[in-house]
Amino acid sequence: MDFPNVSNVFQAGIPADKESYIHRLGRTARAGREGRAVFIVTEAESFFPKYTLKEIKFETSEPDLSPAAEITAPAAAFDNKGKVYQAWLGYYKNYVRQLGWDLERLVAEGNQFAFDALVAGEVPGIPKSTVGKMGLKGVRGVNIVANFEKPPRGGGGRGGGEGRSRGSGGQGQVGGGHANGNANGGGQAPGGGGGGQGRGGGGGGRGGGRGGRGGGRGGRN
Repeated sequence: MDFPNVSNVFQAGIPADKESYIHRLGRTARAGREGRAVFIVTEAESFFPKYTLKEIKFETSEPDLSPAAEITAPAAAFDNKGKVYQAWLGYYKNYVRQLGWDLERLVAEGNQFAFDALVAGEVPGIPKSTVGKMGLKGVRGVNIVANFEKPPRGGGGRGGGEGRSRGSGGQGQVGGGHANGNANGGGQAPGGGGGGQGRGGGGGGRGGGRGGRGGGRGGRN
């Protein structure tokens, strides 16, 4: 994929590997044009340009932090702070050895990132099951919250009927005839006469089926 007329490339934080950075760097200064690449790293991340990219000569400069208030204002209104926080922890967990951190230091740095960069009022919570998957169980500083409940699939289920789903291509009986078709949520819809009883993941339980077309295209009487 080619992006023409790119004059500046900004890399914030360490990339996945050397090749990723070189590829990104190549987006600028094409077709005889001039270009510039800016690599923004923290002091802890300085190992990457120093060792991994040692063939490239970087000009170091102190950051200008005067626009910080302009940046943090929109960050305070950002809704998905928890997801960004989890992504930050997951990404930098791959580099704890190069950074010289342990997992407790990783979480501490992530919490500081949440406060300073995301303007979070508290440490974002991580569901208990996710903490285990991330390998952060028992690490001090992690804010563990209850697992989020997933909404039930389909509209059927016990209480309104049996709500049995079998993919697509249910069978329908209308007044004794048979028909094959795609049900709302699949399943079987045995029905009598014109009304019928619907069993389907999407249609609702017994007595809640679509009359005449409960499990597919209703057959002829």
